[in-house]
Amino acid sequence: MKLFDRFRKPEWTHKDPALRLRAVQSSQDPALISILPDLVQTDPDAAVRSAALRRIDDPVLLERRLRGELDAGVAAAARKRLIDVLCSAAISADAGAAALLQSHDAELLARVAEDSPLAALRKLALERCERPTLLVQRCIHDPDPAIRFWLLERIEAPDALQKIADASRKRDKRLTRAAKDKLEAIQLATGDTKALSSRVMLICEALAKLARELPHDREQQLAALRDEWLALRDRVDADLQRRADGGLAMAAAALSAARGEPVPRAEAALPDVEAQTLSASELAETTIIAQPEPEPALATLIASLPSAAADDFDARIAAVREQASHYPAGDNLRIQGQHNDLRNALDSLYKQRKEAAAATQRERAAEQIKTLEAALQDGSVSVAREARDALGRSVPRELQQRLASADEALAKLERWQRWSGSKVRSRLCDEAEALYGSGVHPDALANKVKELKAEWLRLDAIEGEAAPGPEHGLTRRFNSLCHRALAPARPYFEKRRELRGDRSEQIAALIAEAADVPSELSALLALRKRVRDALPELDDASPEKRGQHGRQLRERMTEIDLALKAIRESAELAKRSLITRLRRELGTAD
Repeated sequence: MKLFDRFRKPEWTHKDPALRLRAVQSSQDPALISILPDLVQTDPDAAVRSAALRRIDDPVLLERRLRGELDAGVAAAARKRLIDVLCSAAISADAGAAALLQSHDAELLARVAEDSPLAALRKLALERCERPTLLVQRCIHDPDPAIRFWLLERIEAPDALQKIADASRKRDKRLTRAAKDKLEAIQLATGDTKALSSRVMLICEALAKLARELPHDREQQLAALRDEWLALRDRVDADLQRRADGGLAMAAAALSAARGEPVPRAEAALPDVEAQTLSASELAETTIIAQPEPEPALATLIASLPSAAADDFDARIAAVREQASHYPAGDNLRIQGQHNDLRNALDSLYKQRKEAAAATQRERAAEQIKTLEAALQDGSVSVAREARDALGRSVPRELQQRLASADEALAKLERWQRWSGSKVRSRLCDEAEALYGSGVHPDALANKVKELKAEWLRLDAIEGEAAPGPEHGLTRRFNSLCHRALAPARPYFEKRRELRGDRSEQIAALIAEAADVPSELSALLALRKRVRDALPELDDASPEKRGQHGRQLRERMTEIDLALKAIRESAELAKRSLITRLRRELGTAD
């Protein structure tokens, strides 16, 4: 039996798929093991390819088969095996990264982000993943603190930040604090009234504590609190402004007293609401000087503020400041009352300007959201994406619900577009593959490939940034199939290019010959016939020289026609001269 076994073909090369499947599943023959990477790509039976995939450990090969396999069952087997390999303890970071960098499979990326024992692979999978819920989940549960804080930097949605802060309260205090700080910063940036009020109250408490305890770094703390308050002052109501201003003045006075400096009795002048508040030393050095009664122009200015143009805030604010600069504060009660009126007028103007800017922003955001919703209704992803980018991240609070719904609809539409785009691209690949060996005329073949490429570019334009790049597996496959389809027609095109080159040289020689117009009529007529016959033959010349040769031939034809016209006119003159001479001779004859 052993003698006959030497001449028997291996089962994995048998025509029967069942025998090949049995061999691939159970055989430990080194020859079979060595050709498993070839079997997963070349075996015609899907079950055999799936069985071979389950014995492959190379993640790059598995990922390549996942992208290039057309059979859904084999692709599922490749995905499952690749997930097992990438999530095993034996995988190296470099090999796993090489496979992940080429993959766009959402299920694969999610499983690796959750189950891989290597932090580098989990982070790489999360970088390529676009599922917000997965990012939030891994930010809460990932065992690596560095990845948790890295994910927190990518998350911007307030609801997601609040969920992270609540879920990690008992397991990671630092992450909870960071999530709350980021949430508060976003709320302050978007003008959330509750967050602004809460932050201002904390500033007031810190100022009161600073005035009571006077720590060693009190000057630095006062400067930091002052800067933070000035950044928020125009965004809160008048009550909070007065409370924080009073707390700041109290802290500055306490620090002045601690330095042994005199405490000021009153403010020096009308404060500039948008300028930096005086430091404690400047307040301490301010002297109080009694000033004369203000002129009636000051009261007239205050009375005229409400009737001025509603949108001319800068001019009105400048007028108030200019008038106030002539009336420094003093002990006179009337002057103090006038300055209080000016302060209230400025506060009112700043509030009106802020409300006008917010109204303009709301109108613009509402118009952009309306455009976004209309584009989503029409199914135009590119217009919807442009409208969404124009909106940015900061929108008025009353429009956030509409924006969230529009974002969800846009994400769904983009997913559908990517899915349908992948189907169309697969169809284009199938059509390009069917062109090989179809026996179509080379010109028709080239036109068909050109049409397929034009449709591929149209898909790229529609999908925008979501379109697969030149290194994507589907793009490389399409380009390869187009190149393969055109390969049999290349000798035809090269031969035609050679013939067109020869014809172009012949026409160029004729053009050079026709530059010297002959004087004899027969030679001129023969040359004109050759030039006229060359015009219809321009289709056989090189396309890049066709236009130039056509212009030159027409110019030569014009020159020849002018020469023929001159000969005809000369002959007509000679004929008339002969007739005149004959008439004269006949008139004198006997």
